[in-house]
Amino acid sequence: MLGTKLILMFVLFCNVKVLFAQTKGALFWESEICTAEEERLPYVTVRLKSENQTYVAASDKYGQIRLKKTFVLEFDSLIISSIGFKDKRLKITEQSLKNRIYLDKKIYNLDAVEIRPKESKLNVIGNGRKTAILSAQAGYNSMQGLFISSNGRKGKLEKVRIYMHNGGEKKWKNRPFRLHLYSAAVDVTNQLQVFDELIEEELVVALASRFGNWLEINIAEYDIILPERGLLIAVEALTYEEYKALGIIDKKLVKNNILNTFSIGYTLKTKGNKNIQPWDYINEKSGWTQKYNRGKYYYLIQAVISESDSVQ
Repeated sequence: MLGTKLILMFVLFCNVKVLFAQTKGALFWESEICTAEEERLPYVTVRLKSENQTYVAASDKYGQIRLKKTFVLEFDSLIISSIGFKDKRLKITEQSLKNRIYLDKKIYNLDAVEIRPKESKLNVIGNGRKTAILSAQAGYNSMQGLFISSNGRKGKLEKVRIYMHNGGEKKWKNRPFRLHLYSAAVDVTNQLQVFDELIEEELVVALASRFGNWLEINIAEYDIILPERGLLIAVEALTYEEYKALGIIDKKLVKNNILNTFSIGYTLKTKGNKNIQPWDYINEKSGWTQKYNRGKYYYLIQAVISESDSVQ
């Protein structure tokens, strides 16, 4: 192919319950993310890093993290982050991950805080609808994408939002996928021209939808400026073999012969989405095409950008 914040109304205390094993093809890790006061931290972002791949996951609402298996050669570090706490970076070894993981609170010196006018504002671009009317099933190792014309906007890409749909299966919307961002344009013949991939490493997302069906991925760390010609956001399903290796599925099809992957919500064309176009990438032979969605089914995909006069 081409190429968090929730306050619980009760306190959860950490228990020693850690499993760890790593081989050259797999990582098994089960643990809990806690404060220094032994309180579990929900929805903490966990990034597994290697030289050219990032695997993004998160602790659940009880502060528990379970990474059953990954399909890369070897991750070398793990970064844990949560709002209000200091990031923690660990080398992936049995010694570093065998105990509970504690995060330290950030200490703010109020005397040093200087109030300044806001220099930037956040705007949402893409399909602006809040809910989907239906959803489209992803094919293994294929991509569903939304082209967003920059339309003269300038800004830094902060987040990507995707409306993940369960369809007939309860766990579809939590399935891992690869996220791709490209600079792109649509030419006068209405053909999609795809240029550079904006995230050089492979980015695999394994997050649960926290805001209803909306899944939100923070990409601020990549310092990507909205391409002048336009942005293509694409969601790529993993292969059947990869999902099986992760222990997520054991069969290719579910009832009614539907692919056992995931589905992305879509809306129909409206006057408000003239700056977006849906595209699919099935294989190298077909390339990017509108043959299957006929350009009518607009994937519910958004980007959040921070617009500022200082952005060049």
